[in-house]
Amino acid sequence: MIYLRKCVICGNETSSEDNFAKYILNLEKEKILVCKACDLRWLYPFMSDDEYKNFYSQGYFDELYSGETFDKRLSAISDEFYFKRRIRNIIKIKQRRKASILDVGCGYGLFIRCAKDLGLNPVGIDISEYVISKVRAKYDDLNVVACSFFDFHTETKFDVIHMNHVFEHFTDPVRALSKIKSLLNQGGLLVMEIPNQFKNIYDILRYIIKVPVQSKFFSLQHPFFWSEKSIKKFLSDNGFEILKVKVYDRKDFWIRKPGDFDGFIFRVVKLPVALLAYILGRGANIEIFAELK
Repeated sequence: MIYLRKCVICGNETSSEDNFAKYILNLEKEKILVCKACDLRWLYPFMSDDEYKNFYSQGYFDELYSGETFDKRLSAISDEFYFKRRIRNIIKIKQRRKASILDVGCGYGLFIRCAKDLGLNPVGIDISEYVISKVRAKYDDLNVVACSFFDFHTETKFDVIHMNHVFEHFTDPVRALSKIKSLLNQGGLLVMEIPNQFKNIYDILRYIIKVPVQSKFFSLQHPFFWSEKSIKKFLSDNGFEILKVKVYDRKDFWIRKPGDFDGFIFRVVKLPVALLAYILGRGANIEIFAELK
């Protein structure tokens, strides 16, 4: 376990406990610490890399992503739509249809499938040998590698690095960003989506109706919790120009419906709640496009 007291962004050693975040994640022993200077939050303590490698087992992917439930089919449809929209934005920015792209934490391979279909040259890596075996079984034409991000080595650099809900999983974000920079061509593009945890309308509703998350995976999977403010500062201070930041929502109200509440009822009210999230800027996701200077 790692007991971190010092903020990795600004070096501030004075942090406070965020009891709202602790309640949302249904934590018993662990705490959520927050840096008041840059708004970064982190789990205290959080697991080491070796402990997380065991954590991302078959059970993790089976609970969160596999299976043929109605909710997960909706999730896959939503993901494909937004991935293709994101890839078209990448093509527009890079002005290259054959741009090379590394998808870090590729999961079941949907993003690299979409990227290849739209003309990019994707490579996918994931720390889970289990999930990579699933990708190879489903898509025999995709280039995927089972390894940790820090163990990944290549002689050629990439035009784009993509991370969809991955960056918040790194136990050492400073080292992770350094690795990203080493793999990007000059002027290369970093595209990330991270969760807007504790600031989105769904977590606020969870607190109001007193129904915290139930899954240990949702509670413990993120050592760090980034906000729009903290991620922009971190990237800007480390050699990136922010091209675009968007706080938005797409699917979380049916993916993370509170506890055992009826899924149909929550889908019925999804639209007005999503509209409220849009008006208040309280969507569940933060999308970032940043260029390496």
